Amino acid sequence: MDVLRLIVMEGEVGALWVRGQRFAIVMLLFFLIILSGRVIAANNETEHSRNYAKERSSDFLNGSILRGSSYILGGKVSSDFRQNITYDHKANLYRVTYASAIYELTAEVDANLLLKYSKWQTRNSELINRLGHDKRITYYDAEHEVLKIEYYKGEELKEIKNLSYDEDTLDSDLIYLYLQKVLTPENNGANCDIILKSRGLKINVVFHQLLTKDLLNFTPQYQFLDGFCKFARQMEEQGEELEVYVMDLTGIPRLLFPHKYYLAFKKTIPRQFVAYWGGAPKAAEFTFIE
Repeated sequence: MDVLRLIVMEGEVGALWVRGQRFAIVMLLFFLIILSGRVIAANNETEHSRNYAKERSSDFLNGSILRGSSYILGGKVSSDFRQNITYDHKANLYRVTYASAIYELTAEVDANLLLKYSKWQTRNSELINRLGHDKRITYYDAEHEVLKIEYYKGEELKEIKNLSYDEDTLDSDLIYLYLQKVLTPENNGANCDIILKSRGLKINVVFHQLLTKDLLNFTPQYQFLDGFCKFARQMEEQGEELEVYVMDLTGIPRLLFPHKYYLAFKKTIPRQFVAYWGGAPKAAEFTFIE
């Protein structure tokens, strides 16, 4: 009897264990179904957010026109400029045109602001002597995920450089297009790579956000630039506090080039880009938007 009872008890325990296992499997499947539903919903929501962001980005940039003045080589060369951005819905591309007496630029970037093609050209003799070229053509090689940059002087092809390129890399010629995405309070202190096409270099930089109403005392090393002084005094008279993002090199390049660059915005939504300046004082650059 004891043996029989033991067999019966073992059978009952086994049955309970099997039922427990079945229940656990059912609950696991139920959990996975719920989880997969949440993942699908989250993915749909993320995709919707991306599409919405692209639409907002397209609306914000499409048809935008910027006018202002630029100073380069420590103020030795200056010019007014005009920049126009249009969006081609069929080709899904932004087209950028920039014209000034210093240089001209045409470029095409996709909806994610990835560069597809650009052509930069100058007739300024001082700038040509400094750079060693008067024209550069850049296009994206999707197979190798690189930007190919061709450097010309006259009709002579001087050099070709290939630089790795992805959605986290910024193009120095069009850096202002990326600022709304990159420069946010959440990304303060974040690093990113920039392709400096004029030199054929890929460098890492870090951004830090600061607030100021006094640009002259904020960066006194550039007070000798007449255009910068005039702009800074106008901002001070308006009493408007600006968001300034300080762009600094990292690693060994920072030791070789200890100078910073500054990008100023009005505190609007979206931010309004108003000025850019920096570099070695003797070769300083300054651009402001009217």
